[in-house]
Amino acid sequence: MPSSARSEGPSEPPKSDRPVLRLALSSGHLAIELEAPFSMGPLEVAALRVLLSDVRFPVDLTGGVAKFRHRRGRLERVELSASAPELARALAPRVTGLVGGGNEAPRVVIAPTLAGALVGIAHGASALAFDVLVAPMGGDLRLLVDAPRGVGLGAPAFVVALRVLSSSLKGVVEIRDGAIVLPDLAGEIARHVLPAAGARAPSVEAVEMELLGTMRANESTLPPGRLGLSIERGREPPVLGARPMAALELALLAGSGDMLALAGDLDGARSTYLGALERAPRHPELALRLAAIDLTAGGRADAALSTIVEAMDATDAGALGAELLLATGDRDGAFAALRRAAAIEPFGPLSALEWLKAAEIAPRAELREEAIDQALARSPGSALARWERLTTRLARADLRGALADAEHLEADGGTAEARIAVCMKAGALFAERGYVKEAKTRFERALRYRPQNAEAVLALARSLRDLGQSTRALDLFARASALAEHQPVTLAEADLSLAHALAEIGQNVPAAIARAARVPPEGARGLEARALEGKLRASIGDLVGASRVFARLRAIAEVERPDQPEAPRAARWLLDAAKIEESELGDLAAAQQCVGLAMRFAPSTGSIAGEFRRLSKLLREQTAARAHPPVEERVPKPATEQRAPEKVEFDEAEIANRIEELTSRLRANPRDASVADALADLLERAGQDLELLSLLSARIDEADEAERPQLEANRQRVLARLAQTARNAGRAAEADLYESMLDPARR
Repeated sequence: MPSSARSEGPSEPPKSDRPVLRLALSSGHLAIELEAPFSMGPLEVAALRVLLSDVRFPVDLTGGVAKFRHRRGRLERVELSASAPELARALAPRVTGLVGGGNEAPRVVIAPTLAGALVGIAHGASALAFDVLVAPMGGDLRLLVDAPRGVGLGAPAFVVALRVLSSSLKGVVEIRDGAIVLPDLAGEIARHVLPAAGARAPSVEAVEMELLGTMRANESTLPPGRLGLSIERGREPPVLGARPMAALELALLAGSGDMLALAGDLDGARSTYLGALERAPRHPELALRLAAIDLTAGGRADAALSTIVEAMDATDAGALGAELLLATGDRDGAFAALRRAAAIEPFGPLSALEWLKAAEIAPRAELREEAIDQALARSPGSALARWERLTTRLARADLRGALADAEHLEADGGTAEARIAVCMKAGALFAERGYVKEAKTRFERALRYRPQNAEAVLALARSLRDLGQSTRALDLFARASALAEHQPVTLAEADLSLAHALAEIGQNVPAAIARAARVPPEGARGLEARALEGKLRASIGDLVGASRVFARLRAIAEVERPDQPEAPRAARWLLDAAKIEESELGDLAAAQQCVGLAMRFAPSTGSIAGEFRRLSKLLREQTAARAHPPVEERVPKPATEQRAPEKVEFDEAEIANRIEELTSRLRANPRDASVADALADLLERAGQDLELLSLLSARIDEADEAERPQLEANRQRVLARLAQTARNAGRAAEADLYESMLDPARR
């Protein structure tokens, strides 16, 4: 019959898929214990002993454990352990979406410490780290969140840490006085293991727990990377260290506030923390909780910073302190806080993100580069840091270093799609900096993973075109268009690129027109395609077709948002169309409308406003010439009959001369407000609303805050008048253009 003593050896006993029991002697009594460690998910029950105190010797042991399994024993000892990596793997799916969002499981790291464990969670540009301190209390195990910190969480770090811990242990924990409690842990383990082996669950009383890593006199040892807990009846209560004691005191002070914050009531939590601060003035953890809530609420940066400063140096408050310092204008202090926090942070991904934040606000280029290098040193697998360094190296023409970073990023891509994305992004960055040859290599590598990828073929074709390999580029443009038939977004890009290539490389304008016509009318690609198609039609003499295409171009531009990234290019396409409308098609009204739409996409460009004024003047002169055609010279009437018409004609000419004079003076000194006011008055008296609109728009851009409201009101009045005039004349599209420039309240 085996003894209760366990022999220590270099190898662990074999694990069992189901609990197997054996009889043993313990303190002169018969006992039932585990024969081999038993796994419960990521936990391992390394030892379990139940004392059968009602069995008296001598006793017949025939039949072994089966003979005694019906007896109710008393739990004497349980020893639990877990592999930290296995715990992390089990935790990851339970906390998906809590850090960084998304449906992809985050990276989770758990590392044993003397008082518990460090927990780190990272996903994309977000990371959280906190310590879990273990404070046993009889048969209950209390878990305390300590030193929560993070970047990119969207909520206070302590709230996210509480969510993570409660979600990972959902269904088996209670929350008491701010601590997360696993009640009657020893009983729960015994009631799971013994009935599974066919034995009766024992009674559990007078047990105490202690972390194996902090046990006295080396009563138990654990291999590196494992967490362990010993539960034993009759043991003296463990002596808690300074950190668990401080965490317990904080839980008593902040527990009710933590529960409110966890439930989403941040205002209620804030009031609770304020009350706690009155009882424990300048408590650093309470100050951090209060400041984190104020930062999340927004608009309270100064108040939050003052709360922290009363309890500690702001540069010791980590990323939270840095955000507050930056929000209040102390950029150098924020940089120092991030450097300090990143240097002492044990969780590599969080440290890397803090270094990257420091790089964003670094006062000098060399400090920025140092911070990026430090980020990669702390987290070599950080794609964010690697991309940042690649971009920085390209900016300072370090081509070799940038290529090395691109290779690292490609190697770190786990799937073919991920590596294609890396190659495409790197190729675009190289091409943007003028390294066309290196960009071509990146695009070719993307095609190696997926030869039928239309986007990669298209990018490769563009790089070959820029390298002067026109024939192959044209072939690849055609191939990209064929591959993109079932990819609408890429198809539009491919057809448009092929249209440009057919016109510029292949000199096949009719085929280029056909390709451009295939591009759907929506979005910036639709604008560019219509502009190209109209230009090509005009170049081969198809003026009617060009006019119809430019009409569609204007219709698209009227409904497109003017704040899109392609807005400056859209303005150039419309100006090109206006030139063709004026010079080739002779349609001044259409040209004016194109320029007016260009002003909508680039309102601050003075040259466009000048072009609009020029076309408006030509259009007005054309209209006047049609209204008053030249007539044959007649015999002058008597002076008495001619006097009144001569007076009117003289007044108009005088006003025109005065307008021209004031316009010249304003060009010489655009900031002369008196000249501008006089010119505006004359333009309004002369009914030249288009010129008045251009003048007011230019003045608004340069006016100070005091002058701007009146100028804006005058501009709105002129726009309303222009819209009404155009609508009365049956020019609905022109009226819509002016009305789109009005404030919503005036429409």
